[in-house]
Amino acid sequence: MKKVIQDEFNPRNFFKSFFGIATGVLFSPKLFFGGMRRRGGLTNPLVFLVCCLLVHTLLVGLLRKSPGVILWGLFTGVSFPFLTSGIVFLIIRQVFKAHGAYEAAFRIIAYASAVNLISWLPMSWIIMEVYRVYLMVVGISIVFSLKASRAFLAIILTMALYVLAFAAFTHFKGDPLDTAERQSGLSKISFSAASFDSVAKKA
Repeated sequence: MKKVIQDEFNPRNFFKSFFGIATGVLFSPKLFFGGMRRRGGLTNPLVFLVCCLLVHTLLVGLLRKSPGVILWGLFTGVSFPFLTSGIVFLIIRQVFKAHGAYEAAFRIIAYASAVNLISWLPMSWIIMEVYRVYLMVVGISIVFSLKASRAFLAIILTMALYVLAFAAFTHFKGDPLDTAERQSGLSKISFSAASFDSVAKKA
């Protein structure tokens, strides 16, 4: 019997749809991204991303009693996926000459945020961040018809740009983060709030 995977998060059927999308992404990523809608607007995947982000940042912040982690996690967790999607999209379009739309890239990154539902657990964020990269590679390779190696390279190049930008900013402007945050800053700035576990542990 063929497994049925939802192709789009539906806020009107919130709990059933949220559970279906999360399990589809986490446990059947090839099936999910293969059937994922490429069009339909950014709202539904953004709502899914925000919900996953809220679960992660609230649990981490409350468990560690660090409101700063919650605020910083929500800010970067919502804003950076838009930027990351743009960078990834430019790389796969301009460097690898793939066909597709920015919206599709955003949808991949937004739905890959399902890892945030697990990454708040102690010692899990490193594993889940690696799995996030895997999910994005699978999504990009399927949706944009790229070899997995090229999709992975696009992600690595995006991360490298973040590292360079962060290093340049701190060199010329000084580090805006405190010592504890700086130690995990590069992981935190790369894709989402999942890495804020390490910040919270040191806060």
